[in-house]
Amino acid sequence: MKIPKDLIQELKDIHLEKTGKTLSDEDAIEGANNLTNFAKLLLDCAVRDHKRKLQLQESPNGFHLPEGEYYNCFVCHSTVSGETSWYSRHGITCLVCKEALRKRVIPVSVMKNRDSWLAMWEVKQELGLHYSTIQKMIRTGELKARIIKNGKHDYFWVFLKKENELL
Repeated sequence: MKIPKDLIQELKDIHLEKTGKTLSDEDAIEGANNLTNFAKLLLDCAVRDHKRKLQLQESPNGFHLPEGEYYNCFVCHSTVSGETSWYSRHGITCLVCKEALRKRVIPVSVMKNRDSWLAMWEVKQELGLHYSTIQKMIRTGELKARIIKNGKHDYFWVFLKKENELL
């Protein structure tokens, strides 16, 4: 997209006024292009978000995201797309974490406030302990973990800060 010269000049004038430095034509054009591309990106995100909210009105329990669009589960950060993804009013999750939310293994606050909980690797880092030591602390009750299971196997551990004094 070609940016009109008067807008380039306006950008140069604003830069001079704010910083006291003159901006070259090349830098002003690059800055204007970057700003335009950023605005396009924000608009695309807003349109996509709006379409999802409209689709939630038709499917209030949620829906799978389109195949070929890749996202990360908000809880476990696994990559999801198409039939492995789930979008609800709480956000994007994998199917395993969706079930954990549905069964109330983890509270909705996990989706709403990322600062309210820690993953296993964060507990390891924060306390400076080995994974096996953390698991022993879970067994002895020193730490409380919300364990998300995939079938019979432990899949992901969520440590709510309000349930763990050590964190």
